Amino acid sequence: MVENEKRRPKKKKHVFGRLMAFLGLTLLCVILTLAGVVWVALRGPSPTMTGAVCNSLRETSALRWIPGLFLSEEELDSYLLKSTISPRRVRARAARRRPISSWWTSPTGPAAASC
Repeated sequence: MVENEKRRPKKKKHVFGRLMAFLGLTLLCVILTLAGVVWVALRGPSPTMTGAVCNSLRETSALRWIPGLFLSEEELDSYLLKSTISPRRVRARAARRRPISSWWTSPTGPAAASC
């Protein structure tokens, strides 16, 4: 009986403190894991993936600041320039295309047969 009387009942503060410590550490682990995933996506071995992730994050207004945490301003600008197509490149592609033959568009060609 004497042993039971010496035990103190658990206090609510103690349980609340342990719960808050557990939740805090869990939240910290989740944040560090997400930061690691973003770091690997932006600094990983594939420049193509880095560019795609960087551009998709910069397109959204809420997440635009995330690539700035892991990449320098010069790197961000280079990925932005690589993702846009200049008018000069569009004209060059159009000039390289093969011209449509006159047979294809003639009244006896395949375009007329589909009508």
